[in-house]
Amino acid sequence: MTCLRLCLVFGALGFVSAAPAVAQSDAAMVTITVDGDRYYTLPHSIMIEPDVNRLAQTPQEVEARRWRATRTSDGRIDRISSDECPALRTVALSFGDLPAVPISPPALRASQPIRLAPTMKDGFATRLEFRTEGASGAWVLVQIKQGWPYDAWGHEAVSSLLPCWGPLIPPPSPDLSAADILPRLDLTSFRNSTGPARADGLKRPGDWGFTELETADDVATLVRPGDWAISLSLIRWTPEGVIACFTDRARNGGSYAAQSALRIISDGLAGYRVADEALNEAGCPALSPQG
Repeated sequence: MTCLRLCLVFGALGFVSAAPAVAQSDAAMVTITVDGDRYYTLPHSIMIEPDVNRLAQTPQEVEARRWRATRTSDGRIDRISSDECPALRTVALSFGDLPAVPISPPALRASQPIRLAPTMKDGFATRLEFRTEGASGAWVLVQIKQGWPYDAWGHEAVSSLLPCWGPLIPPPSPDLSAADILPRLDLTSFRNSTGPARADGLKRPGDWGFTELETADDVATLVRPGDWAISLSLIRWTPEGVIACFTDRARNGGSYAAQSALRIISDGLAGYRVADEALNEAGCPALSPQG
């Protein structure tokens, strides 16, 4: 039988265009390619395949299959099996529940309303590649990007397998530093020395007169001249935000000094706020307010 291999890309609007085929194991059922997200994950691919590459004789044999998955990222390779990670079996079997992929190139259809997929809260996007047998017996290699519900399945598959092999956390972003975050940090979102002086309309450090920025060794310090200083250093990035060390000290002859580890996230207003405080971080030993 002649094996016809076609590579198609289906976008969110249903467009179809030619694309180069991605290398895939003959045994692979599906390969998920994950775009990198600066806060959530490094770019990587996940290949899901049965442990034995042969046709099942009954639906019960399909249900009983063992599965394995291989995750590849920048030379790093992780492997899991459905025996150690039951979520892998659930992910693999649910792939068969996805709807058929229609062929609807722009040249063969009339204008239709734009269909927008829901936005994923953690930002990363997925692409799927798989081989399937058409009604004529031809084998088709399909590549899908941003097509609902296929991207939802890819996103859920990645999230479901994450506890089995751990996250691929990006290193601290070189283009976002403590000096970028500190001036835009919402000081009303956590305990600090500004507490007694809080009032409507006061939020960012500049609102309390912290206007002079000093940087040294990855530590950003905002100074209220002759009076006070607040400092921030970034410890690491996590999918839930950046972990940072905040220091609060008097420079007016007083003895007030405090330090705590914070989890900082975006506030949705072009700034940042604290989601958790007083974390246990070896690199930022807690120092209760004194003075």
